[in-house]
Amino acid sequence: MSTKDSAEQIYNAVGGESNINYLTHCVTRLRFRLKDESKVDDAKVKKHCWRHGR
Repeated sequence: MSTKDSAEQIYNAVGGESNINYLTHCVTRLRFRLKDESKVDDAKVKKHCWRHGR
């Protein structure tokens, strides 16, 4: 899977644009501030991430 494909999968798994208040990144992480964490599909996010945090 390409980096772009992984990014799209993660974006969709957190609820897409309508659920994202803020997004930033560093070399190893994406950091989201979400409107509603209950919309996150944790299994899909974890499938595409090596490290997990909240």
